[in-house]
Amino acid sequence: MQSPSFLKRAYIQCSAGIWRFGFCVGVVAFLLLSASVLPIRAANVTELRSQLEEKESQIATLEEEIKQHQKDIEETGKEASSFQAEVSRLNATIKKLQADTTVTKRRIEFTGILIEELDATIEEKEEQIQKDKALLAEFIRELYDTSSQSLIEILLANATLSDFFDSLHYSETLQNVTQKQLEDLRLIKQEQEEEKERRTKEKSNLGLLADELRDRTAIEQDARDDQAYLLGVTRQKESEYQKLLDERLKKKNALEQEIRSIEDQIRIAIDPNLLPQSGPGVLGWPLEDVSLVSCFRGGNGAKNCVTQFFGNTDFATQNPQIYSGKGHNGLDFRATTGTVLYASESGIVRAVGDTDQQCRGVSYGKWILIDHPNGLSTLYTHLSQISVSSGQSVTRGERVGYSGNTGYSTGPHLHFTVFATQAVQITSLNPNDKYYYQSKICGTPLHLPISPQNGYLNPLSYL
Repeated sequence: MQSPSFLKRAYIQCSAGIWRFGFCVGVVAFLLLSASVLPIRAANVTELRSQLEEKESQIATLEEEIKQHQKDIEETGKEASSFQAEVSRLNATIKKLQADTTVTKRRIEFTGILIEELDATIEEKEEQIQKDKALLAEFIRELYDTSSQSLIEILLANATLSDFFDSLHYSETLQNVTQKQLEDLRLIKQEQEEEKERRTKEKSNLGLLADELRDRTAIEQDARDDQAYLLGVTRQKESEYQKLLDERLKKKNALEQEIRSIEDQIRIAIDPNLLPQSGPGVLGWPLEDVSLVSCFRGGNGAKNCVTQFFGNTDFATQNPQIYSGKGHNGLDFRATTGTVLYASESGIVRAVGDTDQQCRGVSYGKWILIDHPNGLSTLYTHLSQISVSSGQSVTRGERVGYSGNTGYSTGPHLHFTVFATQAVQITSLNPNDKYYYQSKICGTPLHLPISPQNGYLNPLSYL
C-alpha cells in the first residue's frame, strides 16, 4: 500500500501538469479502485464457464433426442393394439428413459461446475472486499489528516498559493473518492451475498437432482423389467398377447364393479362448509405444459393434454361395463413414462401404494393420496415412481412422483382424482383393521383409496 503522502504528491503533480497524462489516468484509477491488484482467478473462472457452456450444449442435444423419442412413443400409441406395437412402444420408452437419465446426469455435472464457479467468484469478491477495506482505511486516515488542519496550517505548510489551493482541491477530491469507495464496497458486498444465496440454492438443487437421478434409474430399470415380463408371459406371440389383454380387461372390469359395490354401501353426508369455494387456482396443475383441450380435439399442441374428462364422458358412456354407469372419477392427462408430477396443493401424504404388488395390471398401479388443509384430497395414479412417503409434508408444486403405465392402463398417462377429504378412506392389508379389503376378484387383500360417489369431485371445479 502506498503512503498518503504519495497519493497527495501524485495528485498535486498531476494537477500541475508535471506528470504525463497516461500516468495521471493511472493515478485516478488507482485512487478510485485500488492501490495494488491482487491475482485474479480469471483463467480458472473462464475455464469453468467454458465447461458450463459445453454441458448446456450437451443437455440441449439430449433434450432434442428426448423430443424425438416422445414422438416415436406417440406414434406407436396410435397403432392398433398388437404385440409388435407394444414392443415398439416399450423400446421407444426405454430409449427416452435412458436419455432422461443421461440429461439428469449432465445437469448434476452442470450444477457441480456452477457451484465451483460460484465458490471462485465468492472468494474473489472476498479478496476484493478485504483489499478495498484496506484502501478505504488509507483514504480515511489521509482524509482525517487533511481535515484536521486549519486553513492557516495548510497555508503555512505550502510554499506558494498555488500549492495551497492544490491542497484544498486535493482534500475535496479525497472526500469524494472516499464516498465512492464506500459505495463500491457496499455494492461488492451485496453482490457477494447474492452469489452466496445462489450457491445455497444450487447446492439444494444438486440434492434434488441426485434424488431425481435415483428415481430415473429405477424407472428405467422397471421399464426393462416390464419388457422382460411381456416377452416372457406372451412367449412373443400375438395370440398370447391378445389373450393377456383380454384377461386383464375382464379382471379390471370385475374389480371395478366389486369396488363400486363396496363404495355404494358407504354413507357419508358431505358437509359443503368443509370444502373450498370452486374456482380456478384452488388447486395447481399436477403437470407442466397442460391443455384442457382434449388431445383428440386440438389439444396436441400441449405436452400433457387431457385424454378423458370427469363424469359421463363419451368414452365412459360408450363403455358402461368399465365404469358401471357411474362415469369417470377423475381426469386423465397424456404424460409419457417418467414425466415429473407435482403436488397440486400443500398438504400431508396420507398414503402411497402399489396395487400391482397385490393384483397386477388391473387397478391403480402405483398411487399417492395427499390431504390438503382446504378440505380436498388429490390422488395420482398409474405412476412409474413415487418420490414421497406416508405422513410426509409437501408443498404446492413439489415433485411427488413420475407418470407411468402401471396398473390397468392402455398407455402412459396420469389419472388425477379429487376427493372431499371427509369422504375418502384407504383400504387396509391388515385383517384386524376396520377398512381391511379382501378382493374376491384378485384373491388377495388390496390397498387403495375408496369413497362414496358423492365424495368424488370434478377436478375442473378447482383447477
